[in-house]
Amino acid sequence: MATFNSAHHETGGVVLFNGELILLFCDNVHLTLSQTSQSETGRLYLTTHRMVFTSKSMKSSLKSFSAPFFSMHDLSLEQPIFGANYIKGKVNDASTNNPVTFKLKFTSGGAIEYGQALQNAARATRSMASQNPWQPPPAYTPSASAYYQAPPNIYQPAYNVGFVLPTDVFNQPPPAGFVYTSEAPPPYPGLGGQKPGVTPNSGNVYPSMGSTASYPTAGPPSYPASGPPSYPAGDPPSYPSGGPSGYPTANQQPGFAPNLMGFGEVNSQAGYPPQGPSYPVNSGPSYPSNSSNNGVPPAYPGASQPAYPSLNDSNQHASAPPLPEKTPI
Repeated sequence: MATFNSAHHETGGVVLFNGELILLFCDNVHLTLSQTSQSETGRLYLTTHRMVFTSKSMKSSLKSFSAPFFSMHDLSLEQPIFGANYIKGKVNDASTNNPVTFKLKFTSGGAIEYGQALQNAARATRSMASQNPWQPPPAYTPSASAYYQAPPNIYQPAYNVGFVLPTDVFNQPPPAGFVYTSEAPPPYPGLGGQKPGVTPNSGNVYPSMGSTASYPTAGPPSYPASGPPSYPAGDPPSYPSGGPSGYPTANQQPGFAPNLMGFGEVNSQAGYPPQGPSYPVNSGPSYPSNSSNNGVPPAYPGASQPAYPSLNDSNQHASAPPLPEKTPI
């Protein structure tokens, strides 16, 4: 189902179906068609549905070449001793149904990685086409007025296609302003479970061209007529009379025990004690009391303590002995 000169824009860009996404982009690729002996250098796109080549020269007889994955067969990677690697494969012509042999040569490298992605895409879409029989619609040739500038999110290298894409090798997006889309949906199956003839409109896929997203007409959902559910019948259960264990009472400040270190009961003022502890009246133990001394300490043992000499004592005023007389020399 290959087509010629139907996937390009007059400015040199590429024209995609509505809902078709670009997964990989590569520049400076050389395409050769064996049956027509045509050879051109240009840009190569790997989309969710097909491989698209656009020539750098819009004056060439081969301006674009499009090949859907499901119709590719005999894909191989050629590694000649001299020269760059290239991909070789066949695809049926949409107008004659005859096989067309194509060759893709990557002057900047990446033939192996691109060839593996192309084989995985062809295998996945052929499996889907066999499980979901479909009849391709007639060829669609849109007019020039049906082209639209594609939105920026048409380039989706992280799109889930069921296998790993070589985005580390092909990490450049297509040039801005050179990607267009038409109103027609893809006429054949694509990667990621996209069915033919249906415009995907979920996830990262942009909406149909010519339509604008509108808000729901019904508005937000109204509150139920019955109102919010009422509280169960009866009053809510009261708090236990004793209060929770360890929680301070109304007259107690949190964090202070009611009777800490011998302080008295806590008053109603923030849980602080009214005063400090009182000391005992008697500072020490009393002497034992019996019938003889009536609690009075015992007297000094023996006789009475000798009195201190008084000032009138005659002994204090006794004269000192006279000095000895001097003997003449």
